[in-house]
Amino acid sequence: MNKIMNSIGVKSRRASEKKIDLDTKNKVLKFYAELLDKENKSILRENSKDINFAKKKGIKENLINRLRIDEAKLKNIKSSIIKISKLKDPVNVILKKWSRPNGWRSEVEMREKRWRSEVEMRGRDERRG
Repeated sequence: MNKIMNSIGVKSRRASEKKIDLDTKNKVLKFYAELLDKENKSILRENSKDINFAKKKGIKENLINRLRIDEAKLKNIKSSIIKISKLKDPVNVILKKWSRPNGWRSEVEMREKRWRSEVEMRGRDERRG
């Protein structure tokens, strides 16, 4: 099991370092949403096994409830994935702009940095050009 998890981690890291285009990302999300429908019964069956295992281990009921997946939860997950696939790509988009009374103008922009995105705040004094 340890070997498998390490392999997944290495592959995930490599994949996260590559930038994919918006169309590819949306195709993957659409496929994932369709897969949830196709594998609905097996997902629910395996989740039931997880719930039973958690109960045997004495896990608290509130944590078991967070683990539990039913038809409604699967439907909400699929709906969320579809909504995400319809969002515009936020990389290199200015999220917010504002100016201070003293002429200082600020922008918050989503920038791509290697394998992750981060929000960067920049400011410049409009009085100086």
